Amino acid sequence: MAPALDEVVQRFAEQSPVAVMARAALGHALDPQAINALLERASQRHSTRALLFPSVVGLMAAVVARGRPAVNAAYRARAETLCVSLEAAYAKLDPGVAAV
Repeated sequence: MAPALDEVVQRFAEQSPVAVMARAALGHALDPQAINALLERASQRHSTRALLFPSVVGLMAAVVARGRPAVNAAYRARAETLCVSLEAAYAKLDPGVAAV
């Protein structure tokens, strides 16, 4: 890390160590490559052609962590990077698809 960034991170770690540890843990746990690797090992029905699984995890994480009030709001915040319609995002959240 750059020295200025080290200083900022150190200040946060001193003032709010739990928040820094939680952010680091979530950043590691929600790593897109790790999620895709897990999905490829565990699933046979998942398709990555339209909406990648890490994107679905990102949408749901934004809602669960209360960064966004609903899936619709999380989608709208990331619509440009998702490159799929809102309907496609909701279709991926269908329990029959998400259960796999």
